[in-house]
Amino acid sequence: MRLLRSLAPKELTGPIVPFLDHEFQGVKKEAINTLRVIVDGAEPLEELSAFQAIEMANEWKKRLS
Repeated sequence: MRLLRSLAPKELTGPIVPFLDHEFQGVKKEAINTLRVIVDGAEPLEELSAFQAIEMANEWKKRLS
């Protein structure tokens, strides 16, 4: 996922979305950060709590659906 932050075009969000539901929080956080970078041009958030990750994942799913 970190490689996608640098290389993925904005149109490549579809394959990343399923990772927002991943059971491992680390994968979910990487998906969130990848979307932040490629869609919004924002910096990744390295200090996300599990609760923040769940909330942000839900926001991203709504935004990209």
